[in-house]
Amino acid sequence: MSELPTWLADAVRCPRTGASLTPHPATGTPISYRTVGVSPTLSYPVREGIVVLLADEAEALE
Repeated sequence: MSELPTWLADAVRCPRTGASLTPHPATGTPISYRTVGVSPTLSYPVREGIVVLLADEAEALE
């Protein structure tokens, strides 16, 4: 999976905070999507090319 198309990235938000998401790593195939501008940063996994946007799947990063 590559980075989300702009129209979709603008619509998809963190289910816990409503923050926008950014791919990690920023280049290449993302292994997760992380929240932007919130603390703690939350990371949502990518499984089989699909971002898992379930609040229970989020990992808090420090």
